[in-house]
Amino acid sequence: EGGEGEEGEDGGDGDGAPAEPPAGDPPAEGEEDAEPEVDEYQQRIDAIRTQTATQVEQMDELERYLEERTAAADELERARMEERDSLYTMDHRNARMPRLPHDLDLDRDRVEGVGLLDPRTLMEDNERKLSASAAPPSTMEFLDETREPKYMEPTENERVRAREREKRSIPEYPRRLVFSAEEWERKKREAEDRLRELGRRMTPGQRDLEERVIAGMRRKQAYLRNPRHPEVPSSLDGTERKRVGAAIDPTDVFVVEPDIVEFHQFELGETYEMRLTIRNKSALSRRLRILPPPSRHFSITELKYPSDHGLLAPGNAAYATVRFKPDSLADYEDFVTVITETSKFRVECSARRHPPCLTLDQSLDVGYVLVGNDVETRMPFKNVGGEGRFRLVDEADWPEHTTPLTLPNEDAMLSRGERKDLEPVPCIGVAPFRIGPGYMELAPLDVEQLRIGFAPPGPGSFMQQFRMVCDNSQVQTFTVTGRGTVLDVGLTEIDDRATIPGELTQGPVYFSKVVPGSVNTRTFTVKNATMVPVPFVWEHPREAGIFAVDPPLGVFEPDSVNAFTVTFSPRDLTAYEADVRLVVDTSVPARVPHPEHPFAKPVLIEDFSVSGVGAERHCTIDTNLVNYAGSLLPGRHYDREVTVVNHSDAAAPFRWVGHDPDAGLLVYPHEGVLDPNGGSVTCVVELTPPRVQRFDAQMSCVVEHGPTLPLRVTAEVEGPEVAIAQSQVDFGLLQRHVAGDTYLLIRNQSAIAATWALEERRPAVDGAPAPAEIVFSVAEGELPPYAEVEVECTLVPSAPGPYRSNIVCVAGGGRVSVVAARADVLQPLCALSTAEVDLGTCYVNVPVEREIVVQNMTMLPAVFRWSPEPEGESEECADSMDFDVDWREDEIPPGGSKAVRFIFTPLRPCARYEALVAMDVDGAAKPLGFALTADVRGLSVEYEVLRGLNGEPVAGDASHVANSSVLDDHVRVDFGDACEVREHATMEVLIKNTTAIETSVRIDVERHGVSDAVGMRVMECWAAARGADAAGLSKGGVARRGAKSVGGVAGGDGIVAHTMGRATVMEAASYTSTVFGAASTSGPDALRSSLQPHEPATHEHRGGTYESLGGIKAVSMKHGGAAFARSLRGLTQPSLLRGGSLPTIAEKGRGKRSGAPVPRTRSDAPVTLSAEHEKVSFSRGLGVQMHATRSAHEADAEALKSGDGVAFVVYPSSGILPPYGEFRAIITVVSDMPGEYFDALRCQVGDMPERRLPVRAGITGSPLVVQPVKYSPMGYDAYGPKGPKRFAGLDWGSVRVGAPGSTKRFFCVNYGPKDMVVEFQPWLDPDPKNPKDADVPAALATLNLDEVGGRVGVDIVGKGRMCQRVGPFKLKPAPAGPGLVTVPKRGGFVGFEVEYRYGGTRAKRFVGSVVGTQRVADHEAVDPELTLELGCAKTKLRVGGVDGDGDEVEAAMANAEAKPISVSIGGAIAPGRAQPPKPMKPLVVRLTADAYHPRLKADQNDSFNWTCYAHRHVSHSSYFRTVTLTNTSAEAASTFRMKLVAPFSVVEMESSMPQLAFGRGRAMTRAGIPPDEAEGASVTLPPRENVQVTMRFTPPDPDVDDAGHVYRDDYEKDAALVVLYDNGDVQNFPVTAKYIHPELKASKAELDFGRVHPRAAKELKALRVTLTNDTPTDAEWTATFVGPGAHAFECVPPGGVVKGKGPTGLAQSTDVEIFMSPDGEGEFSADADFGVRVGRGCRISLRGEGTYAEEEEGGKMPRFDPVEAPISLVAEAE
Repeated sequence: EGGEGEEGEDGGDGDGAPAEPPAGDPPAEGEEDAEPEVDEYQQRIDAIRTQTATQVEQMDELERYLEERTAAADELERARMEERDSLYTMDHRNARMPRLPHDLDLDRDRVEGVGLLDPRTLMEDNERKLSASAAPPSTMEFLDETREPKYMEPTENERVRAREREKRSIPEYPRRLVFSAEEWERKKREAEDRLRELGRRMTPGQRDLEERVIAGMRRKQAYLRNPRHPEVPSSLDGTERKRVGAAIDPTDVFVVEPDIVEFHQFELGETYEMRLTIRNKSALSRRLRILPPPSRHFSITELKYPSDHGLLAPGNAAYATVRFKPDSLADYEDFVTVITETSKFRVECSARRHPPCLTLDQSLDVGYVLVGNDVETRMPFKNVGGEGRFRLVDEADWPEHTTPLTLPNEDAMLSRGERKDLEPVPCIGVAPFRIGPGYMELAPLDVEQLRIGFAPPGPGSFMQQFRMVCDNSQVQTFTVTGRGTVLDVGLTEIDDRATIPGELTQGPVYFSKVVPGSVNTRTFTVKNATMVPVPFVWEHPREAGIFAVDPPLGVFEPDSVNAFTVTFSPRDLTAYEADVRLVVDTSVPARVPHPEHPFAKPVLIEDFSVSGVGAERHCTIDTNLVNYAGSLLPGRHYDREVTVVNHSDAAAPFRWVGHDPDAGLLVYPHEGVLDPNGGSVTCVVELTPPRVQRFDAQMSCVVEHGPTLPLRVTAEVEGPEVAIAQSQVDFGLLQRHVAGDTYLLIRNQSAIAATWALEERRPAVDGAPAPAEIVFSVAEGELPPYAEVEVECTLVPSAPGPYRSNIVCVAGGGRVSVVAARADVLQPLCALSTAEVDLGTCYVNVPVEREIVVQNMTMLPAVFRWSPEPEGESEECADSMDFDVDWREDEIPPGGSKAVRFIFTPLRPCARYEALVAMDVDGAAKPLGFALTADVRGLSVEYEVLRGLNGEPVAGDASHVANSSVLDDHVRVDFGDACEVREHATMEVLIKNTTAIETSVRIDVERHGVSDAVGMRVMECWAAARGADAAGLSKGGVARRGAKSVGGVAGGDGIVAHTMGRATVMEAASYTSTVFGAASTSGPDALRSSLQPHEPATHEHRGGTYESLGGIKAVSMKHGGAAFARSLRGLTQPSLLRGGSLPTIAEKGRGKRSGAPVPRTRSDAPVTLSAEHEKVSFSRGLGVQMHATRSAHEADAEALKSGDGVAFVVYPSSGILPPYGEFRAIITVVSDMPGEYFDALRCQVGDMPERRLPVRAGITGSPLVVQPVKYSPMGYDAYGPKGPKRFAGLDWGSVRVGAPGSTKRFFCVNYGPKDMVVEFQPWLDPDPKNPKDADVPAALATLNLDEVGGRVGVDIVGKGRMCQRVGPFKLKPAPAGPGLVTVPKRGGFVGFEVEYRYGGTRAKRFVGSVVGTQRVADHEAVDPELTLELGCAKTKLRVGGVDGDGDEVEAAMANAEAKPISVSIGGAIAPGRAQPPKPMKPLVVRLTADAYHPRLKADQNDSFNWTCYAHRHVSHSSYFRTVTLTNTSAEAASTFRMKLVAPFSVVEMESSMPQLAFGRGRAMTRAGIPPDEAEGASVTLPPRENVQVTMRFTPPDPDVDDAGHVYRDDYEKDAALVVLYDNGDVQNFPVTAKYIHPELKASKAELDFGRVHPRAAKELKALRVTLTNDTPTDAEWTATFVGPGAHAFECVPPGGVVKGKGPTGLAQSTDVEIFMSPDGEGEFSADADFGVRVGRGCRISLRGEGTYAEEEEGGKMPRFDPVEAPISLVAEAE
C-alpha cells in the first residue's frame, strides 16, 4: 500500500506535472479553435491594477475620515482647555497634572478592519489590565461549590499541541484528488491483496518455532507418576516439612561438568565431541544411568564408571562423550536425561554459531533516475558478527524457487567516485532493479557493497522486495525503492515575466539602445522540474564580449528555479545580434562541463537569439566663451574653469584640441573620462601672456562616441608700475659733517616683477648744478609683484643751514615717480647734574654707588665719553680709588638726558681722598667733569662666645658682655665642669663684622683638633642619628641641678632646652618617623624611632636674613655655606626628653619619661615563645636610625683616634664674613676619657693678625660601662645610661623557694683610650624585718659647710652589708676573678658572674648591689707638663652666671668676693690635661630577686565535683571533668606533678605550651596519661600559661553478699587532686563525686485476680500497677515472674524506661497492666519482679484461681485508659 501510495503522490508520471484529465473525457473536437485568444499576462496586469486602484481609493477615504475625526477631537480639547483657563488661569498647564484621555472617537469596526489600532479601545484595555494587576486576588471562584472542577481541563500547553497536530495532520487518502474513483478502488484492492498474501507467508523464525511445537507434540509423554515418588504435601501454615520418602534435589547429590554442553563453531559433515562428567558429592554411593538425546544431531556414548560394580562412590565421577553432527549451520538444542535412584534431571545440549550481523538497512532507497538511464547505486555495509554465507532471492521466488544469477549491465552509469568492477559481479534481477552480489561469503569485519541497478521504464515510484538467506537458516527481507522521472527543463521567465509559448522562436530578445561602455542587463529564469541534478551550458559567441550569460555553465539542482543574468555591452554605434542555446546533459553523475570532459548525453533545451543597438553619448559644456576681464600682465598666470557634463549611462572619454602652450594657453586636464549619469569634470583654462597684446584663440572638447564642444578664449595684456610710497624724505636736524640716515620705501603696484632705478636731482645754484650729497644703499633693482623694498638714504651735510633736493625713481616700463628731500644742519651742547661727588666714609674693597645725570641742551644727539680713571690724585691718594661706570660712552637723544651710575671701589685706606673725573662730548668746544672726595677705612671685627647654640653670650669684646677684664681672660671658650664622657657639649663662637667689608674667616684648634672632613662627618652623622642638634644637644651630658658653670655650659638638655628656646633656623628639617616612605613605629622593646617635629622659623639680622649658623648669607652659598646649611638643617630642635633618651609612642601617650623603671625580666624562665613580638612594630625606619647612630659613633671614634681622650670639633672652620654680618662657628667637645682639658682656637679673619682664644673643658664620668651583654651592636645603645633598655641591674624575678642556685652575668666594657682598673664587691640592702639588719644603716649623710656663702650641703651615700659570704648574692670567681681587674682599652671587656642562692623557707624579696671602684691603670701614666692659669672669679661669675635659685646666686657671689683670684693648674696628667673636676663615680649593678611559693589556679571550682547516674555508661561525659590550671606567677615557670587516688584518675593533659614529658610520638601539647603514670608525668608551665587536665570518675564494683545479691546503694566519695612541685611544695584541690542509682516503687504490693476462666479473654481480668521513679536518673526496667504459677501471668508492656525527676524535681511514673491466663483449674501464685538495670527494683505478689465456671467465661471489660506504648529498653543518652 505504501508503494502504491507514493507512486500516486507525485502525479501520474511522477515528475510533479499536473495530472492528465480522465481518459473518458477527451476534449471536444474543434473546441480549442472556437475559443478566442486570451492574453493571460495582460489579464493578470489588469487585475492587479484594478485591485491597486481600489485599495488606494479605500486608503484615501480612510485618511480623510481619520483627519476629520482628529480635527474634531482637537477642537473639543481646545474648548475644554479654554474653559479650564478661565476657571484656573493659565498656570494649571504648568502643574504637570496627568493629561486627560484624548477625545478621538473612531468607528472601531472600520479602523480594525484595515489593521489599525483604536486609541480609545487600547487605553481602555490598558486601564483594565492595570486595575486587574493592582486588584487583590479573587477568591470567589474558589468558594463556588457548584462550579465544575478545572483539574480535567486542558492546559495551555495541551491546547497549543492540539492545534499543531491539527495543522500537521495528513488526510487519510491525500492522493484521491489525482485518481478517479475506479482507479482508486482498484489500487486499494491490489494493495490489500498483496498485503494479505504477504501476511499468509510464514517467516523463517516462526516456521522453526512451529516445527519445534509439532516435534514436541509428536514426542511420547509419561503421564503417570511413579508410585515411588509421591507428591509432597504442604502443611497448613504454608511451610514445607521434609518427611520420609520426600524427593531429593539432584544438585545436592551430583555435580555435572559442564552444566550445559555447548558447541559454537561447526561445519557441515563434521562430527564434534565434548566430555560430560557427573561427580557424586553426597556421602553415599549412588547409581545412575543416562538416556540419549531425542534428536538425530546429538548422541552420547556409554557412561563409564571408575569401577566395575556400577556404583559411584562419594567424590568419584563418571563420564560420557556427547557427539554432535550437524546437517546444516542452523542452531540446535537438545538434552541428555540423567536418571538417579531418587530423581532424574536434564543436561542441556546446544549448538549455536556466532551469527553474522550486517550493518545494512532493510529499506533501501536509490532515489530518482531519469527514464532511459540505467544507474547503479552502491551501498557499503560491514559484517560486525560471525562468519556467514549469503544468497539473495527474489520475494516472488521465495521459498519455492531460487532466483538465478545474471551478469550486470556494463553500460550502467555509476555515482560520482565509483569505479567499475574489474570482473562482473553476479546479481539477481528484480525488475526494474538488479541487486548484487547475489552470493556472498563474509568473514568477521569484512566490508562489502550492495550494488543496486535501476532502469525505470517510466515515471513513477517502483518498489520490490528480496530476501537474503544466511547459511545459519536466518532470512532477512529487504525492500528496494526507486523513482523514475523525465527531463523537464525550460526557460520560464524573462525579467520576472512569464514567457509566452513560442515567444523565443518568433524573434530575438531585444536589449534596446545602449551607450558604448555601459551595460544593459536582463534576467532569464530557467526552471528544472526534473527530480535529479542536470548539468547545463549556455552556448553563445563569448569571444565578441557583446552578450554574456552569467553563470555560463553549472548544474541545475532537482526541482529548482535558476536565474541567469544576460548582459549587453556594445563597443560601437552599431546593431548587434547573436544566437544563444541552452544545452543539458542527462548522464550520471552530473558534472560541470569541461573541454576535456564534454557532455555524454547532451540535450538541446532552448535555441533563440538576442539583439541590441549602440547609442551616441550625450555630453554638454557649461559655456562656449572664456573672456578674461580687465587688464592682464605679461608673464602672469590667469585661470578660468569650464565644466563638461556627461548625461549618458556610460563613461565618456574626452580630450581638448586647439590649445597652444607657446602662446601661453593651456587646459588641464587636457583629457579624461566623464562618469555616467551626470558625471562632470571641471577643466581649468590657464592663460599666461608672454607680452602686451590682445589675445583671441579657439579650441574644442572632443568626446568619444559623442559630440565635439567648441570654446573661445579672449583677453587684454598691459605692462607693470613702480612708485615711491611716501610723500617726501625728511632727514630732520643733522650735525655738520655727521651722517644722517633715513629710509625710502619703493612699492611695485603691478602683479608682475618690475625693475627700478634711484637718483638725486638738486636744483642749480647760481646757474651751476649742485653736487648730490645723498647716498643710496641700493641704487637699482627688481621687485616681485606687489612687493616693497626700503632703501637707506645717507646724508653727510657739508654746510650748516637748510638742505633741499629731489629723489627720482624710474620703472622698467618707463614710468617715473618723484619725491622731495630736506634736512636742517646744527652743532651739539651738554651739561652735568653736579660738579662735586662726596663719597663720605667708605671701606676698602666695598663698592659705593653714585648717579650723575648728563643733559643734552640741543635738539641734536650728543655722544659723550668718560675718562678711564680718576685724574688729579695726590701722592698720598695715588691708586687708592678705582671706579666703573655703566655707560662708559653713549649717545643722548636731542633734548634728552642720561643717568649714569658710577661704582667707586676703595683700594686702600686713605684719610682724605680727592680727584677729578672728566667727560668729552663729540663736536663740543670743551670737555665736562666733576670733583671726587672720600674717607677710606680698613677692616674691624668683634668676638663673642655663646652658651650652646644661639644661646646667651658668656664672653666677648662688646661692652655689654664684660665691662672689665682681668688677666686678659674675657674672651675664652669654657665648657664648664659638667661635660660627660662620650657625650657632646657645645658652645658657639660669634665673630661680628663692624665694617662693610666682606672677608674670609678660618678657625683652627691648636692641640686637640680634627680635620675639616672629620669635623663635618661628626656633625652630619650626629644630626642624622639624633634628628635634632648636630652639636649633640639632644643627648648631651646632663648637668645636675645647681651645678656651677663658669665660662661655659654643660651639654645637658636641662640648660640647653631653656637657652635654646629662642633658637631658630631658616629652613627646618623634620626628623619624624618617616624614612624613605616607611612609617617607623616603636614598641616597648624597640628603638625610639620618632621625634616631635619643630616649627620652622627665620633669624632676622641686620642687613638681611642670614642662616643662624655660621652667619652665612644665602647668596654666598658658593663659598661652602650651602653645604654647611644642608648638613645642619634641624640642628636647633630642642631635646624631647630631660633624660636624653628618646620616648616611645606609648610613653608619649602616658606622659612618662624614659627614666621610668623598665619591667623586670626573668632570666631563670625556660626559653619559650611569647606574644611580646606581637607588641613590637618593626620598620625600615628603625634600621635607618640605627645605621645613622652607628655612623655617628664611628665618626666620634675617628675624631678620638689620637688617644688624647678629647677632641674639639669646629664647624664650620672657615667661611665668609659678610659686611656688618656675623660668622658663627660651633665648638663641640667629643670625649672618651674624663679630665680637665686645655686648648686654644686660632682665629684668622682676612688679613688681620691671628687671634688665639683659650679653650677649657672639664670632662666627668667614666669610660667604663656596665651592661648585661658582652657585645652591644654599634649604634644600638640599648644598655647605656640613657638607652631605651638601660641596664638597671640583674633581676632574678620570681624564684621558687628552695630552688637551686642560678647565676647571671654582667660585663664591664672600657670605651676609653686608657686601660682601667676596677674592683667589684656585692652589697645587700638592710631588711627592716630582719633583726640582724637593725644596726646596719641604709645610707650615710655628710654635711658640707660653706662658711663664706652661709650654706650647708648634704651628700647622701648608700650603705648596707656585704653579702659575699652570707649571700644570697655572691660574686662568683669569674675569668677576671674578684679583686682588682684590668679592663683593656678601646672596647675591651671583662665578664663577672653573680650567683643567687636562697636557703630559707619563707617568701622574701632581696635587693642589693654590686659596687665597683675604678681608676686608670698605672702603666698608662705619662710625664706631666704643669701649666698655671690665673683668672678673676668674679668676672667669670658675672659672665657665665649660676644655675639655681636666689640663695645659690648669693652664695656664689660671696665666694667670688672672698676668693677673687682663681688659679687653674693644667698638664698634671698629660700635656693639656689635668685631673677631672669630679672624681669618677663608682659602678653600680642593681641586684633583685623574689623568693615565692609556686601555685596553680583553677578556672572553675565546680569542675572538681561529679554527679553521676548509674544508668549511664562509664564512657558518658558525666564521668569526666575538665579543669584548666593556670600558673599564677607572672615571671617564673612552675614544674609539678599531679596525683589523684582511686576511684578518680587523670586521663589526659593538654598544655598551652609544648611539653617534652608528653612524648615525641604524640602531640607535644596533648597526651593521654594512664592512671598509674599520672604521678610520673612532669609538666613545666611558663608564666601565665595553663594546662587542661581531664579527670575521670570510675564507679566501684557493687557489693555482693554471700547469697549473690547485688547492693545498689548510692554513695559519695571525697578525694583531692594533689599538685607536687619540684621544690617540695604541695597544693591540694578537693574532689567529690556522687553516684546515684535509679529506684522504682510500685503503687501496690499485692494483686489478687480472683477467679479466672482459662478460655476467657485475658483483658477481662487486667489489673494496673503504677511504677514511680523518685530519683534524678532514668530507670530501665524489665518485668519477670518468679514462682510456680509464673506462666499464667503476663505484663504489658514487658519493660520500659521511667524518666528521672529532671529539672522540675517531680517524680515520674508509668502504668503497666498485668494479665492472668491460667491453663487449667487451680490456684496460681507468683511474684512480679520489676528489675532495674544497675538500680533498685520492686516486687509485687500475684495470685489467682483458675476455674471452668461458665459465669467467669464472660464479663465486662474494665474501662482503663490505654496503656502507653512500650518505651525502648535502651535509655536515651543525655
